Amino acid sequence: MATGNGNDFPVWALLPKRETNVSSFLTKYPEYDGRGVRIAILDSGIDPGAKGLQKTSDGKQKIIEMTDATGAGDVDTSTCVKSIDGCITGLTGRELKIPSSWENPSGKFHIGVKNAYELYPKQLKERVIKERKEKYWDPFHKLLVAETTRKIQEFNTLNPNVNQLSQKQKLDKEELEAQLEVLNSLERKYHDVGPTYDCVVFHDGKKWRVVIDTSEKGDLENCKLLGVYSETYDYAMLTPNDRLNYCVNIYEDGDLLEIVSMSTGHGTHVASIAAAYFPDEPNKNGVAPGAQIVSIGIGDLRLASMETGASLTRGLIRVIKSKCDIINMSYGEQSNWCGGMHGALAVSVCAPGGAITSVPNWTLRGAQLMNGTSMSAPHVAGCVGILLSGMKQQNIPYSPYSVRRAIENTALKVSTWEAFGMGHGLIQVDKAFDHLVNYSKYVENSIRFHVTSNHKNGIYLRDSQKTNYPSLFHITVEPIFLRDTDADPESKINFEMTLKLTCDVPWVYVPSNLCLMYSPRTFSIRIDPCGLPIGEHFTWIKAYDTACIEKGPVFHFPITVIRSRKLSGDKLNWSDTLLLQPGKLLREFLEVPAGATAASLHLSCRENKSECCLVVHAVQLRPQICCKNHEYYKMFRLGPKEESVCFFSVKEKLVLEVVIVQWWTALESATVNYNLTFRGLLPDSPSISMHGADGIHRVDIQSSIMYEDLSPSAVLKNHVLVLRPNENKVKPLKSRDVIPDGRQVYELQLTYAFSVTRSTEITPVFSLLSELLYESEFESQLWMLFDYNKQLIAVGDAYPSKYAAKVDKGDYTLKLQIRHEDSALLEKLSEVPLLISIKLSSNISIDIYDKHCNALINGKKINGQTVAPGSTVPIFLAPIPSDKLPKSCSPGSYLSGNMTFFKEDAVKKADTYPIKYIIPELPKRPSSKSATDKEKTLEEEFAEELKQMKINWIYKLTGKSSKDLYNEMIIKETDNMSPILLARLVSLDKEYANISQYEQKKNHLLEMVELADKILSGSNCNEILAAMGSKTDKKDQPNFKKYEGQKSCIIEAIVRKGKAMCDFLSLNSDTTSDKSEQGSEGSKSVENGDISTHTVFPVFSMVKPGSDANITLDVVNEVYSELLKWTDQADTKIFGFTEKLCLAHGHFGKVLKLILKQQDEKRTLENEKKCIELYQKLGWDHCAAFFQRNMLVRYPLSHALF
Repeated sequence: MATGNGNDFPVWALLPKRETNVSSFLTKYPEYDGRGVRIAILDSGIDPGAKGLQKTSDGKQKIIEMTDATGAGDVDTSTCVKSIDGCITGLTGRELKIPSSWENPSGKFHIGVKNAYELYPKQLKERVIKERKEKYWDPFHKLLVAETTRKIQEFNTLNPNVNQLSQKQKLDKEELEAQLEVLNSLERKYHDVGPTYDCVVFHDGKKWRVVIDTSEKGDLENCKLLGVYSETYDYAMLTPNDRLNYCVNIYEDGDLLEIVSMSTGHGTHVASIAAAYFPDEPNKNGVAPGAQIVSIGIGDLRLASMETGASLTRGLIRVIKSKCDIINMSYGEQSNWCGGMHGALAVSVCAPGGAITSVPNWTLRGAQLMNGTSMSAPHVAGCVGILLSGMKQQNIPYSPYSVRRAIENTALKVSTWEAFGMGHGLIQVDKAFDHLVNYSKYVENSIRFHVTSNHKNGIYLRDSQKTNYPSLFHITVEPIFLRDTDADPESKINFEMTLKLTCDVPWVYVPSNLCLMYSPRTFSIRIDPCGLPIGEHFTWIKAYDTACIEKGPVFHFPITVIRSRKLSGDKLNWSDTLLLQPGKLLREFLEVPAGATAASLHLSCRENKSECCLVVHAVQLRPQICCKNHEYYKMFRLGPKEESVCFFSVKEKLVLEVVIVQWWTALESATVNYNLTFRGLLPDSPSISMHGADGIHRVDIQSSIMYEDLSPSAVLKNHVLVLRPNENKVKPLKSRDVIPDGRQVYELQLTYAFSVTRSTEITPVFSLLSELLYESEFESQLWMLFDYNKQLIAVGDAYPSKYAAKVDKGDYTLKLQIRHEDSALLEKLSEVPLLISIKLSSNISIDIYDKHCNALINGKKINGQTVAPGSTVPIFLAPIPSDKLPKSCSPGSYLSGNMTFFKEDAVKKADTYPIKYIIPELPKRPSSKSATDKEKTLEEEFAEELKQMKINWIYKLTGKSSKDLYNEMIIKETDNMSPILLARLVSLDKEYANISQYEQKKNHLLEMVELADKILSGSNCNEILAAMGSKTDKKDQPNFKKYEGQKSCIIEAIVRKGKAMCDFLSLNSDTTSDKSEQGSEGSKSVENGDISTHTVFPVFSMVKPGSDANITLDVVNEVYSELLKWTDQADTKIFGFTEKLCLAHGHFGKVLKLILKQQDEKRTLENEKKCIELYQKLGWDHCAAFFQRNMLVRYPLSHALF
């Protein structure tokens, strides 16, 4: 049991500094604590209100600049307005009150809008969405659902016999059920896109000023007025609930506002390790509490904090302009050709990789434990900060090269040291400082040595063919001065160093001496790894200045040799028992046998008394391919006497490194037994491409290791569209994108358009630059996906698999930005294609056969077979029948998926191969021309086309022009009058909205009803219904095309008639609302839009102008009933009539249900406004308010900025 009083808690250990001698150094030199040093934190952004990040130890501002280099916080403020009576109208449409205290000599205000959620880190966004739903939605919505459910139950109790319900009761019940259905649908589809704020920018005569209307009411007086952060150090909290601190920058003479937020809490934690200062709790200080910080956000909020090429470039531009001394970048992605794969030592030094220190206020916690190399890097940055602080105060010259050399030469090789994980060792600040002071005047302090062998920064012998015999290597050393092109020529002429070369292992032979001038020198070495034991071997060639050996090597050149274990004969597995110490890596290198494609690793803890946490990491390396492509990583817990099996794919004939380690937080060692077994079913190609027009595709499968059960499967999961841009534009970017020496960065914007026929998941893939970031020849790539209404749906960059987007049916626009300083290179990409991978609604399996003849006749499919070692078995893939292909397929697109060969599911998941099925031209559909159709003469065709052209113009024209053409055709034509009448009916329908006079409106509607009745009376309705049926298509009918056309005409006539009658009733309700109720029993007047039952008249009775008594709600009901004989309620062509009829009944729930269904098909602003109005009519105020707030996000004024 722990003892001691409460005062002995090791607060100093929350942020470790003793291990690197920082504490003792600052005790000796308290003023060398980072004062006079600027550290750039390229990260996710920093909270300026976090604890310890306000002031330095000497009272200066801690964070002196804050910028968001990603563009996620940008707001277009190029729209300018002037105040009228002390108010302006923001882009949200809200009236913004300008406080009288503001100074604005120009009178000009720049305005823009910003969605709050675009500034929220993911964790904060999830919290706020949950809290907003619980506060503003759930209490009201749950009560409404309960109340509506209760009304339905009460109705059913009062009316137990459904068959005895009156027409009104049926409609009332349908309305209640529709309301409940809508309420439940709104709950299921609840999606809070967050509030939208007006942004106002103006110049007060001295500085730019910004205010964000977080009140959402235009109350700018109570919103904090901010200045540019680097000028004022202003920051504000977005809302008291979110606790998100932000600041602002202004660019382009007020046309661009940059709101600086954070993408995660990572950057604040990193900055606190490097330089936090707690005046009252010095044990909590960061490594360099006197240093100042420049915060540069490179983690893009739109990409879940992923860095981009654009943010890195802008970040470095800011570093140069801010004259930073140190850059800390606790970010990074795996590269396709990183130096470590070629022998360079990827780690320079190590430092404590964990701390409990400050995090942003929006996390609602003051501090947090984080661990990893992200925490080691700022510790080293802080160490460098106090080194530079001391050097500056003592006026001792230094360079990046001398600082690095001092750190590496004085690092401590701890007891668990290994070069691969710890580099030169644990950084020791005091010794590094002494080294810098004692050896500051030597010539190499301003020189770096570029040491290469075959253009690589190290020698790495990994494959057995390179480690089974001695090899000769040539090493080139080139001295490069700091700012070499501007360096003093005399210094270059006078430069000469005599070096002593050493290597501490007998298997590397190096020359003893090297005389180096200002030019590359080459020397040869011999490596003889033949006698080395199995495992990893590392050494350095070290070069010492003969004038001062004690200062340590002036350069190191790393050499790594891997002696792998080769499995031979029948033994194609390896077993061992390991004693795993916490955090200590145990590596095993094995040469993967020829023909192996998968491995299984069995682990067991039979001797342990407690559970252990293990990490298994397996890696193979291939030139210019990122190691993550041949990597397996798994963390799991293993209890006493438990077993676990890991399956992963392998590449034949390449060395496999397997690392097994117990997690570093374990309290005791663990004994683990493991067995690694190789398996193999190797296809003749690593990827399968099959063209549908090539017929049967053959794949040969080889087994080289053991008897294997072959059970091939080819499953296609995605339909891939190939798109060409429909718009491209190259233009220079603005002030943030000019590198300080005048190098202008350009952008290429490509625009692609495509449609999705159903709700699904899509993945945009820009193949040319996919998986390239740091190693890309182009600075950046970023795409943004917008829907039909310009709402931003998704954003992605270099790694397509991270950015799958769920989309609804509809039309989409994708904008892609590529950046480079050479506009000519961008022009070459102006027609580059883009891939859109669309997830299929159901997977498509390719039929696979063991014999070619069976594939030809769709015979017996392969049902698994055993493949003997050393034998090859062919399989045959048959083309996919056209009827199984997605309807949206087109030639040039293809289907993609995976192919597997093993029978066991676990191995099948590990060992997969990509397959593409390229879609050929699809078969042409047979002509729908009936056999009874007669060939027409040219004269007949001319007459028909002329008639159709005139009908089309009746549709298009309005007013007198349409009427005259209609009258002309009515006189001349005697046959098939319905299309002419319908065209005139449509034209009248379009004209109605522009009529303002009551009598004109009334007569116009009655004329429309009359025209519809003429169409219906002139059609053989009974004959058409008898021939076709009311709701089914019978394409086998001899007169199908004729009847189909007549049916469509009848449906449209009834719909437009019904809509006109509803408009007529609505028009009359406005003029009779003040009249007294009159009429016989059962007949009521129209009052406040509540239209009730009237006398029933025949459905198609002729209504002459002036005889409006025949138009009642019951008549309209009968018209609708007649319509349902011809089509279904779900038919979108009748939605307009259905909507108006439900409104006439006051059945707003049914109207909502109808409009929401239309919104599912294609979302429009007009329908959204209708829904909001209906929510208000129903008293669902929380729904109206919610969707009103969402409108500016769902229907933005323009596309978002890159």
